[in-house]
Amino acid sequence: RILDIGCGIGRLEHALGAMAGRIVGIDISPRMIALARRRCAGVANVEFRLTSGLDLGDFADQSFDGVLALDSFPYLVLAGVAERHFGEISRVLRPEGMAAILNYSYRASPDIDSRDINRLAHAFGMDVLVDGEMPFGSWDGTVFLIRVAGGT
Repeated sequence: RILDIGCGIGRLEHALGAMAGRIVGIDISPRMIALARRRCAGVANVEFRLTSGLDLGDFADQSFDGVLALDSFPYLVLAGVAERHFGEISRVLRPEGMAAILNYSYRASPDIDSRDINRLAHAFGMDVLVDGEMPFGSWDGTVFLIRVAGGT
């Protein structure tokens, strides 16, 4: 089970649908959710939900194996709810679950982002496995991979 925070028009859900057991995409935009639903019509293991963007309160503890956040955290940082989302991600991930955050902020300071990610991961019992790498050849996205502490 995968949770996609800020799913937009469902590109990841469409691409990953055949490989995942279940994907839940959330977004604050009703228009984006409507477009995502149309894009993924017929993909039975994909679900989209409108959210407030304030937390992950719609989901039970330990209900996901993975969390994706592609270009959504910069908006959470600006809104002042990034720390709350870190706690929520830790809560909804199953033991050994992982979260991939691609672009934590748009501050153009990898060092500040790394310090924030490491501080928040530690505060919420998670380990940072990938710390601000830029592994893509055609995209300048910064990657952070976090795992619930104690995982293998």
